[in-house]
Amino acid sequence: MFTLNQAIKRLQTIAIEHAQLNPLLLTESTFSHFGFGDLWEVGQILTDEGTVITEKFPLVWANVQGANMTSQGAQSNGLLTVTFQLLFMDLVHKDETNENDVLSDTLQIATDFITELQDDTEFQTYHYTVDINGNLEPFTERFDEEVSGWSLNIAFNIPYSANCLVVPKTDIIS
Repeated sequence: MFTLNQAIKRLQTIAIEHAQLNPLLLTESTFSHFGFGDLWEVGQILTDEGTVITEKFPLVWANVQGANMTSQGAQSNGLLTVTFQLLFMDLVHKDETNENDVLSDTLQIATDFITELQDDTEFQTYHYTVDINGNLEPFTERFDEEVSGWSLNIAFNIPYSANCLVVPKTDIIS
C-alpha cells in the first residue's frame, strides 16, 4: 500500500525535478525547494538570525490536512484518502514590484504539479489517484509579508485491502 511517507516523497520528487524550482541538479550542499510540516514552520524558513534565506525560494510547502477511510466491510477493498494543502510561493520585493511575476510563476509551478500528479502513469507506478479539491487560492504578503503565491488542496486516493488476513501479526506466546 502507498503510504503517507511515499506521498510526501512523491511531492518532494516533483519539486526536485521541476526546472523552475531547481534549475541545477541538487546536491547535498544545496537547499531543497520543498518543505513539509505545519504552516508555522514556513515562517522559520524565512529568517535565519534575522536574514531571509533566499536560497530556499521559490518554495513548495506541503502539510497534511487529514485522512479519511471508506470500506464496504470485511473482505472488501477500501479507500484511504489523505488530503494535503500545497503552498507554491516565492519572495516578493519590499516595494512589491515583482508581485505579479511571483503570482504568475508560482501559478505555473502549481499547474505543473497538477499535471504531474494526474498523469496516468502515476496510478500504474504508485497505485493511487489524485483529486484536486477546490480552487487555487492566491495569497500575498504572507509569512511576515515576505512571500506571495498560491495554495491548493489535493487528495491522494489510496486503495487498500480491508482483509484482516493481510494485517501483520505477531505470534502470542501463552
